[in-house]
Amino acid sequence: MCESSRGGRDFRSTARRASGRATGLSLALCLCAAGCFEIDAHVEIHEDGSATITERVQFSQRLLDLDRTRTEGIDIASLLSKESVEARMKNMGEGIRLVSHEVRDAERASRESIAVFEIDDVGKFRYVSPFFAVSEYARHGTIEAEFYASYGSTRWGPPWWDDRSGEMFLRFRHGGRSRERAEDEPPPRPPTPRELQVYRDLQPVFRDMADGMRLKFTVEAYGPVRVRGGIRDSRTRTHKFDLIDFSWQHLDQYGYEFLANEEIMLELLQGELGGGNLVENIKEHRTNATVPVFHPTGTSEISFQPSRALFDKHFAGKKISIRRGRDLVEEPARWEEIGYRPDPNRKPSE
Repeated sequence: MCESSRGGRDFRSTARRASGRATGLSLALCLCAAGCFEIDAHVEIHEDGSATITERVQFSQRLLDLDRTRTEGIDIASLLSKESVEARMKNMGEGIRLVSHEVRDAERASRESIAVFEIDDVGKFRYVSPFFAVSEYARHGTIEAEFYASYGSTRWGPPWWDDRSGEMFLRFRHGGRSRERAEDEPPPRPPTPRELQVYRDLQPVFRDMADGMRLKFTVEAYGPVRVRGGIRDSRTRTHKFDLIDFSWQHLDQYGYEFLANEEIMLELLQGELGGGNLVENIKEHRTNATVPVFHPTGTSEISFQPSRALFDKHFAGKKISIRRGRDLVEEPARWEEIGYRPDPNRKPSE
C-alpha cells in the first residue's frame, strides 16, 4: 500500500474517533451539514404553576433539499410533521398535551412547524427537541424542569442565595441525568494532538454549516425572575430568562465572530461546553447582548415570588426563614410579605 493511501486511511480513522467524541452543540452543528435551521422554544409559566410551551422549528430550503437526495433513511421534512411532534411529546412529561400544530411556508422558501403544548405542572416538563440540547445530546437530548418552593436554605448556591426563601424555584437540568463514573473506571482519555488537528481542520466546515443557525430556549414567568449569577435586563425586572440563545450572528467578548474564534470552536467541536474559552466569553452575556447564552454547568435555576394560587398551595400555614437585619429568623409565611402582585401597567410578554 502506498504511503499516501495509508495516510488518508489514518486521517479518516482519526476523524471518526474525533467525531465520536463530539457531543452537545457539536452534534447539532453536524446535523445542519446541508443547511440551516432554527429552533425557538418558549415556556410561559402561569400563576397556577401550569405552563404553555410554544415551539417553532424552521428548516431552510437548503436543508429540505436533503429529501430529494437522501440516503440511509434520512427524512428531514418528517421532523416537522405532527406525527414527529407527537412522538417526541410522549417523553416530554406527565400530563403534557398538544393543543395545536401547524406546518407552514416561511421566508426564503423555508418551512416551519409551530406546535403549542400545555402541561398542568411545569415541574414535570421535559423538553425533547428535534435536534439540540445543551450537553450530552447523544445520550439524552433533553432539558428537564423541577419546580419547588423554598422555605429556608436553598439546595445550592452562595449565602446571599439563601435570602430567597419564600420564593418559587424552577430548576433546569440540561442534557438529562449524567451517568456517574464508577470508582474503578478511568477518566475519559484527552484528545491526542492528531485528533486536535482534525478538529482544527474541520473548523471552517463547521462555521459554514452554522450559517443561519439559531437555537433559543426562553422561560417567561408571570412575575419578575431572578437568576443565580445575574440575568440580562435585570434592572427592568424582566419576566424572561434565556436558557439558550445561540446563533451564527453572535460575537465573542472581543467583538469578533463567535464561531470564528479558533479556541472556542475547538472546545465546541469536542463538546467541552465548560471549557475555559467558552466560559470566559459567555459569562459576559448578562451585560453584553452580542455574546451567546448557554449555561455550561449542567443546571440553571431561576426564582420568582409565589402567586396567590402557589402561595396557598405551598406556603400557607408553613414557616420560612426570613432575614431580619443580620439575623435569619423562622416565621410564618405571610402573603403580604412574599406574594406577587401583578403590575397593572405591564403589557403581556413585556
